[in-house]
Amino acid sequence: MMTVDEIIDGVLENEGGFADHPADRGEATNFGITKRTLAQWRGHNVRRIDVERLTKSEAHEIIKHRYVDVQGIHKLPDAELQAQVVDTSVHSGPVLAVKDLQRAIRAKQDGIIGPKTLARIEAKGVEETHQQLVIERVKRLGNICVQDPSQNVFLKGWLARALKFLKPRRDA
Repeated sequence: MMTVDEIIDGVLENEGGFADHPADRGEATNFGITKRTLAQWRGHNVRRIDVERLTKSEAHEIIKHRYVDVQGIHKLPDAELQAQVVDTSVHSGPVLAVKDLQRAIRAKQDGIIGPKTLARIEAKGVEETHQQLVIERVKRLGNICVQDPSQNVFLKGWLARALKFLKPRRDA
């Protein structure tokens, strides 16, 4: 079973390095960490150059503490489910990632993985939760593009990223 650190390392590899696409609402990012997130983490305003110079090590620390620990992702009962939620957290923010998960299991959407969310996952089953989470993520990403067509430039990559977590059903 993968550890949370291994999951984060995999996400960082997929994210790659620095990007600053003019249509990206997150502005400049590095390893999936936006300028705003980096400023919040460091406790002061940062410049574009600070984002460019962000190390993989600091990005790993930000994701682990601000996304995995605070939102409770480390409590999820399955490494593959953790990997999907961590990936969504880096892509869309940790609160939206957990709300996608909670929509997938029809739980109250508070953005925190607590006892009720974990009980709903257990009742639904990890495999079904995993599949439904892919669907919820794809629907949310599609809605972003419907509401803001300037984001269509990213849709193909977003969908590929989300759909890589879809698995063939065992009963198929």
